[in-house]
Amino acid sequence: MRITLPLRIWRRMLFWMPNRHQDQPLGARLRLALQELGPVWIKFGQMLSTRRDLFPPHIADQLALLQDRVAPFEGKLAQQQIEKAMGGLPVETWFDDFSVEPLASASIAQVHTARLKENGKEVVIKVIRPDILPIIKADMKLIYRLARWVPRLLPDGRRLRPQGGSS
Repeated sequence: MRITLPLRIWRRMLFWMPNRHQDQPLGARLRLALQELGPVWIKFGQMLSTRRDLFPPHIADQLALLQDRVAPFEGKLAQQQIEKAMGGLPVETWFDDFSVEPLASASIAQVHTARLKENGKEVVIKVIRPDILPIIKADMKLIYRLARWVPRLLPDGRRLRPQGGSS
């Protein structure tokens, strides 16, 4: 089987990362590495998962898991985020019941269930991951810098012209 250029690039990039998942196949290691790198990289992996023309099935299948199987952050942190957003008041002020276990988790936020104290209505609350904005900004700056190298590395990359960001 011929290994495509994008896969060779990823393989080289992963070589430099600490290999915490040696017992996992390459696709799983790539997925786990992207999860550890953070939300922008998870989004990048989600995008790559739709490009089955670039990766063999065993890699694309693992990347597809980034669509709906991202590790959640602690429910207590979510509760703290809600309390901060609600003026520092405890969640019990607003909810009769709040589940610290997330209903779903994604790269940028996760969802928790609760019951409103005011009328007993069941609701879901989307909570953005703590301290995510500086991480996203730093990652986007890095991606912009990497994108500026693409034309130097790949002949087809010359048609790409990254806009914005800073050098």
